[in-house]
Formats: sequence, structure tokens, C-alpha cells
Amino acid sequence: MKRKALGLLVILGGAFLFRIILALCITGFETDVNTFKAWGSIVRSQGLSNVYYDENLFLDYPPGYLYVLVALDWLRSIFGLAAESTLYTLMIKLPSIVADLVTGWLLYRWVVPRQGEKAGLFFMALYLFCPAIWLNSAVWGQVDGFCLLVGIWALLLLLDEKYLLCGAVYGVALLLKPQQIFLLPVFLFFVAKKRSLKGLGLGFLGAMGALLLLAFSFVRGLDYGTLLAQYVETVNNYAYYTVNAFNLYGMLGLNWQSLDGLAGWVRTALSYGPALVMTAGGWLMYRRAKSSEALFGVASLIFSGVFTFSIMMHERYLFPALLLWLMSCVVTGDRRQWAHFLLMAGVHGANVWFVLAYQNIYVEPFSPIIVGLSVLQVLLFIGQVFLCVDLFVRGHRMTGMVQKPVSEDSWFFEREEPRLKKKDWGLMLLVTLVYAVVAFWNLGSTSMPVTCWTPQQGEVVVLRLDAPADTLRYLPGLTVPVVGESSVTGVDCTISVSVDGLSWGEEVPLTGDAVYTWQEIPYNGSFSYVKLTSGHAPAVLAEMAFFDEQGKYVPYTVERSGETSEALHDEASEVPENPTWYDSMYFDEIYHARSAYEYLLGAEPYENTHPPLGKWIMAIGIMWFGMNPFGWRFMGALFGVGMLPLLYHMTKRLTRSSGGAFLATFLFAFDFMHITQTRMATIDTYAVFFTLVMFDGMLCFLQKDLLRMPVSRLLRPLAVSGLGVGLGAAAKWNTLYGAVGLAVLFFWRILSCRRNLGQNWQRSYLTRQTVRLITGCFGCFVFLPMLCYGLAFLPQLCLPGHSLGDFWGYQTSMYDYHSSLQATHAFSSSWWQWPLMERPVWYHVTYNPGGQEGTLCTIAGMGSPLLWWGGLAALLYTLVRAVRRRRGVACFILVGYGACYVPWMLVSRLTFLYHYFPCVPFLAMAVAFWYTKTFETAGKKPCRLLFPRSPHRFWQKVTLGDGIITGLCIISVGFVILFWPVITGVPVSSSYIHWLQWLPGWFFGG
Repeated sequence: MKRKALGLLVILGGAFLFRIILALCITGFETDVNTFKAWGSIVRSQGLSNVYYDENLFLDYPPGYLYVLVALDWLRSIFGLAAESTLYTLMIKLPSIVADLVTGWLLYRWVVPRQGEKAGLFFMALYLFCPAIWLNSAVWGQVDGFCLLVGIWALLLLLDEKYLLCGAVYGVALLLKPQQIFLLPVFLFFVAKKRSLKGLGLGFLGAMGALLLLAFSFVRGLDYGTLLAQYVETVNNYAYYTVNAFNLYGMLGLNWQSLDGLAGWVRTALSYGPALVMTAGGWLMYRRAKSSEALFGVASLIFSGVFTFSIMMHERYLFPALLLWLMSCVVTGDRRQWAHFLLMAGVHGANVWFVLAYQNIYVEPFSPIIVGLSVLQVLLFIGQVFLCVDLFVRGHRMTGMVQKPVSEDSWFFEREEPRLKKKDWGLMLLVTLVYAVVAFWNLGSTSMPVTCWTPQQGEVVVLRLDAPADTLRYLPGLTVPVVGESSVTGVDCTISVSVDGLSWGEEVPLTGDAVYTWQEIPYNGSFSYVKLTSGHAPAVLAEMAFFDEQGKYVPYTVERSGETSEALHDEASEVPENPTWYDSMYFDEIYHARSAYEYLLGAEPYENTHPPLGKWIMAIGIMWFGMNPFGWRFMGALFGVGMLPLLYHMTKRLTRSSGGAFLATFLFAFDFMHITQTRMATIDTYAVFFTLVMFDGMLCFLQKDLLRMPVSRLLRPLAVSGLGVGLGAAAKWNTLYGAVGLAVLFFWRILSCRRNLGQNWQRSYLTRQTVRLITGCFGCFVFLPMLCYGLAFLPQLCLPGHSLGDFWGYQTSMYDYHSSLQATHAFSSSWWQWPLMERPVWYHVTYNPGGQEGTLCTIAGMGSPLLWWGGLAALLYTLVRAVRRRRGVACFILVGYGACYVPWMLVSRLTFLYHYFPCVPFLAMAVAFWYTKTFETAGKKPCRLLFPRSPHRFWQKVTLGDGIITGLCIISVGFVILFWPVITGVPVSSSYIHWLQWLPGWFFGG
């Protein structure tokens, strides 16, 4: 009994807390939320009986929910809350949030007698944490969940044959939303099959009584005709083929397209025809069904059919179909229906998210997202029809997935530890070498001017050009006059030009002081002389060059100069003709790569908002290849390559499948974020690398036998994991988020082992073993990380003018920066936007490179749609497996993903899409997990579907699993080729870049 209560408390409490956080963090669909607030205030001030007679008031809701809004406005006035306050917005969402919880509890109560306690908890959790459900209530602020609760209650009363009460509750449902009318056919089916005229009469009386009684306060003199007209107006209020509903008309590009000009009879047929057809088809299915509980599947099919084929549908009209289909899954236990439910929930959730995310942005009707999701919805409906016929008419069921939960050891530690075989080494090296070519290809220029001109205050330099020029190009640099102090940078100079060296033009100040980033000043006319005058602030120029109208370099000599003026043109051969990202620093390279160079020069680093290890690693590449783009990007690309063997090793240990490990590694290797971030000199690459190290070490520990293995051997992988924590923290603090997941996995492993021990002496031994392990963990996860972290600062603290006492000052400086950061950025995004790539980070653009009009070089940080969007579906599958089967593999993936993602929900500072990068390897693992569990049996058989008659032995050995891996890899490479210009900055036409901007939040400069 206690475990039952605890399970209910954890699921309901977690779902409630999760929704409250979402409701407070996200305003939702502001138009709807503000409309609800206004209706509550207006109805309370004008009186219930007046609102439907006010011609100046827009009110397209029936009376039912107005009672709730009036009550909420009354509470607002009592507590003195402002209408625009966050707390009142939460109150507006609260009825739907509570309704979600009550619906989940009702589902639990309904499932338990049929499948048991664990199944009841599972189905309740699945419903409450389904994104399509909480998006509607906690994020959007809509009331579909509230209305669905009443409708489902009526349906359950119907199955209990409580006709009068059922009719009354259904009458309330109709007063809440007109769309509840689509439940009416199943009520009629039930009484028709029972041949109960008494039930029909009682239901009718109950419904009419509730309708008339609750609507009485809103009419004058029994004028119910006004309310009936309101219902008709609500149905016809949006005269468009589809209002953001991704259905047949969305597939045809008719989203928000007006029905004006459509013949009246055609409009009527498209409005009511699908409902009539679905009603007739539903009756034929229900009449043949053996169980009255087939009502759930038939009702879901009616909602889906009307949503897919009727005009004037909104995106949320499919909402009731999800719960009805889920309840049908409980009844049938058919695993095909389970897969269909997950797809259906995913497509509907994506539909709602899309509308919510782009509520104030115009989207082309033929947007690939709209058309693609609409096609999926049509296909899902067709599949639902076939499933219903097979389940309810033919009586065929494919059970075995959901009937009885399986209890098994979460970490299967009794099995032999998986090892890499020759095949694994071959596959791992293959994908690693192929990606290495991609990573280092065209990484950056291997040469760049380094020596700098550092003029004295007021120094004047006159340059005579060998030929007329019209463009000036210069490279800001840096010097370190005093070791241990900050470097000197700046461009405090003015420049004036002359044709003859006698008459000088206006002095123009140099701008753009980002070091080692080529700057350009074009002039309207040509010139032959240039005069540079330094100002009061420092000026450090690594090189200055001039180009003529044809873009060719123009040599020059110094006519009047200071002591160091020769440095202005001593490296003329290294001046690029068409500078882009290839020759310059871009995005955060101007901070991180610069600081790496300053470390080598013995200067106080310019960027001290992150720990120094990542920049010291970059400095190794600069030592090897020089201060140039290839040098400062080399180590990031190398660590990006190094991530792949780590991911392969981890996935192979998790899934015990070479194919799954190869698939995960390949998809991650050719993920856009992985390619772009690792080819750029920023510290995020090292944070992700060390995150993989620490989780790989923990996984090795999880798969060891805690009883038979000595503590010294158990501590080895924990030491590797702790090393990853320390090095990761020394590169970027947010790596510590993953350390929370390590703690969860460690103690989960201990408890899992204890639960599977049957004898007291074994438990006693495990207790002593646990004490030894925890003691060792202080060394692995406290002492070792602190040592790594401290040593990373040691070179900096040993500089002249510094001491070990400065260590704490650096920590407080970093914390103060991040905790008080109030900056804004056009391409920032919130945590809830990351999984669906709503706002990629635009890193760089060069328009018309090489003088080619209509072209550009652009780089943006985003993910591969296949891995990021497909990975979400795989993650949902992993969640289902974790809850139902309690599989350690699934739990490991979910804990890793959650540890890297969930903490960002609590961060209020400016965030970007690349902060999601550490989560991406776990998406790849989820895809591999889905692959191994779905095709571990079918994948071993020859794929007759692809090669049914091939006599060749090779094709006869090709399995379905091989086909899936090959297909996914081809799609992944196809996406890379398609987006290659955006990933790597290859010059391409602006129109092509514009075409790649599939979502309104995607902007790459085209």
C-alpha cells in the first residue's frame, strides 16, 4: 500500500511541478491567454445574461467555461493581482493543469483492474508526461484537457450503464466545447447495440437538463435560440480550409486559405460529410466488435477522421483522440497500436508546438514542415483505419508488449562484459577516419600575419602605393609588452587618403578591433597615398594592404615612417584576396582563441569567464601550427574526431550491438552541430568530449559485478569518470551538470544490486562493499577533479604579479559574470526551443565573397533534422522501455540526457542552441537503442522485402537491420550535403541559402 501511494505521489507530484514550472517560464499563446483574461473580467462586470447580447463583444465560446473564467477573475480581484501578472497567467492555466492530473488519475483507476498496479502507474505517467498533453495545458494555456476530462468521465459512466448521470455529464461537456459533439455517435452506438430505449431516453433527459440548467443564467426569458446561434457561429467562425491543423488541406498547401468562392453545397459537404462517413464506418466496426470497450478505438477514429478530412479544423481538435486511442491500447494490448499511438502523439505534439512557436510569424502554406507533418497525419489516419478493421472487425491482435510488465535486473550485471571485436574496431575506425577527412578539410588558413605595428602616440606614417587603389584592408593584432599583464590591442588610428600626396581627404577613424579578424574599408574613388595617424589609445596592426578595382593586391612603400612601420607590410604574401571565416576569427573565437594565444605569450587572458583548460588545449594547436586559423582550430577538430571512438565504445557496451554502435556513431559524426562546433575554436567541444569520458567510465562501472570484483578494480572506471568530471569542469562549468547524472547512476546501481539479492549475507557483504566504494568515490569524484581543476589554473597563477591566492578571485569573477549576465542576442534561444531547433545560432556571414554578386559564405550552429527530430521519437521510445521494462540501458540514456538538459531549465541567463550539444550523443544512443530492440530479431533474417528474388548470395544475406542502418546513414549524408554550405561556410548562392531556411526561426543570411 505504501509503495502504491508513493508511486502515485511521485508521478502526480512530478507532473504537477513540471507543469507549474512550464506555466511560469512560458507565457504561452498570448492571444488565447489574454482573451480568457478579458472574458472573465467582462462577463463578471456585465453580468452573465448580457454577454451574448453585446454585439461589440467577440465571444466565440459557449457558456460552460465562462463559469470558470468568472471564478478566476473573482479570485484575482480578491488577491489584488494585476491582469498582466505572471501569477494570474498561471491561474488561467491552472484548471487545465489540474484537469490533466485528474484525467491521469482516472486513467490509473480504470487500468488497474484490467492490467494491475504497475500498468496503471505506467499509463498514468505516459499520459501526464506526453508532450502533446502538457503543451496544451501548461504551455499554451488552452482548455482542451479540461473539456476532455468531462467527456471521458461521461464515456466511463456510459460503460457502467449509468445513463442519466452520463447524459448530464455529457451535457456539461457540450457546454464547454462544441467539438464534444463528435463523442455523440459512440453514445448512440452503445445504446443501439444494447437496444436500450430506456438508456437512450434517460441519457437524453440528463443531457437536456444539464444544458438548459447551466445555460439558464446566460439567456433572457428562455431565449435559448441565441445560444444555439452562438454554437453555429463558433463552428463557422474561421472560414478557412484549415486553421493550422496539419491535415489533408495542410498537405495541399491550403493552410489559412479562405473558403470564399467555394460553392455552398461543396462547403457543406466538406464540413459535415467526413463526420457522417466516420459515423457510419464507426457503427459498422462497433457492431462487429466483441467488447463494448471498442468504443474507445472507434471514438478516436471518428475524431481523427473528422480532423483529417473536414475543413475549418484547428490544430487542437485532434487532442481527444490521443487519450481515447491510448485507452484502446490498454484494451487490446496490440503492439502495432502502441507504435501508432506514439507516432500519433508525436505528430500532434509537433503540430501544436509549431503553431505555438510561430504564433506571430507568417509561414508559407507550402512550408516543408507543414506539408511533411500533414502527409504524416494523413498516413497515420489511413493506418488507424486498417488497425481498427483488423482489431475490431477481424479480431486480430499482436500482443506481447503491454500485457504484463516484466521485472528484471536493471543492469544485467551477471552477463559477460561486452568487448570490442575485430568487426567493431573496423567499423569504429572506418567512421572515425571518414569523419576526420571531413573535419580537417578546409579547416582554415595555415598562414596569417603575426608581427605588429605598435606606433607611439601621435606617430604619423605616409604610404605611397605603386598603383591606384580603392579598398583598404587591415588586420588588428596583439602584443604583450610585459609578461603577466594584459595584452595590448586596439586600432586607435585615423586614416586619410590622397591622389597626389599633397591634398588629403578627411581623416577617418579605423573601427572593428576584433583581433585577427580582417577588416575592410571601401572607398568611392581611387587613391595613391595613405596617411596613418595614431591616437592616444593603443594601436596594434598586424598588417595593412590595399586592393584595386579588380581586387588585386597593390604593393606600397613607406615614405615617412616611425620605428616599427615596416611591420605594416612585412607579411604581404599572407594577405588573403577574399577574406572570410577561413582567414579570420569569427564568433567566440575572438575570445577563446585569442586567450589561448595570450597564454602562450605569458599574458593575463582577455577572456576569463570560463576556466582555462579548453584554451590551453587550443594553445597546443597554435604551438604546433602557428597563430593562424588552422592552428587555433586544430585541437577542437581533433577532439571532435576523438568523440567518435568514445561514443562507439559506449554504445556497444550499452546495446551489445555492432550495428547499433555504428549507427549511433555515424549519425553523431555527421550531425551538423558536431561538425560546426568542433571546426570552430570554442571550448564547447572539450566540454562535450569530457562529458562522454565521464559517462563512459561510469558505464564501465555499472556493468561490473559488485559482489565478485574487488574494490580496487571497481574504482578504476570510477577514476576515469572522475577524471572526466575534473577535466570537463576545468574546460567549462556546465560539464558539472552531467556529474549529477553520474551520482544518480551510481546509487541506482547499488540499489538495483541490493534489490536482486535474496540472502542476508549477500546484502551484508554488499553494504560493506558500498562503504568501501563510497570512500573511494571521495578520491575519484572529489579529490581528483579538484586536483585537475586546480592544476589547470597553475600556469596562470605562476605568472609574474600573480600568486596562488588569486585562484579564488578567478572563481568569484566567473560566478559573478554568469550570475549577473543581462546581455541579449538576436539568435539566443530558451531551453524549451532547443530539441526542435527553433532558433539556430548564426555565427558568420560574408556577402559576395570574391566579388561574386548574389553569393555568400555563411555558418550557423544547428543540428541534423534526422538525429535531432528522429532522436526525440527514439527518446520517447526509450522512456517507454525504461518505465515498462525497467531496462538499465534505457535508464542510462535518459539519465545522461536529463542530466545535461534539465539543469538548463533553471538557468535564467542568456542561452543558445549550442548549449544543447552535450545532449546530442544521448540522442544518438537512443536511436541505437531503438534500432537494437526493434530489429534484434527481425534484423537477423534476410530482407525479402528489399531483394525478394535476388539469386546472389550477398543480397540474400542483407537483413532488414542492414537496410535500416544503410537507409538512415544515406539520409544523414543527404542532409549533410543539402546543408553543407550552412555547416562549413562554402560559398553558394543567396537564393539557395534562403531555400534552406525551412522554419521561420531559421536565418542564415539568405
